[in-house]
Amino acid sequence: MPKIGHIVLSEGTLKSVEENKTVLLEPFCNIDVPQFPHTVSFTASIGLFNLEPNIVYNFAYSIYSPTGEKIEGNFFDIQTKANSNDTSIFLSININISDITFEMEGVHQLRFQIGNLHEEKSTFFYVKQKSKGDTND
Repeated sequence: MPKIGHIVLSEGTLKSVEENKTVLLEPFCNIDVPQFPHTVSFTASIGLFNLEPNIVYNFAYSIYSPTGEKIEGNFFDIQTKANSNDTSIFLSININISDITFEMEGVHQLRFQIGNLHEEKSTFFYVKQKSKGDTND
């Protein structure tokens, strides 16, 4: 059965053409903002495994505030393609999440789902207002 292996949040990704690798830029578990509300963009990298070849999978992600209010969400489909004798496909996808406005400090949740299989996984991150004298970025 297909599974969600990991969810990693980062400021973005870079693709190395020579080595055919993707590099995560500044992975994080917290976001420091100068004030609330504040709008940011980031990337969610998701590892998927045991996908079956030639199937259309329905994916969704949602971001929730510390109070459980849905801030943002989106749906998309991916069709897997088999290479020669593949019976199971392993895939990493990077989702650019743009212009999300955070209204409050606290633990936020990003939930990722494979809709047609009822498989889901969450990751949590903290959004914090920087102290007035804090110069660290």
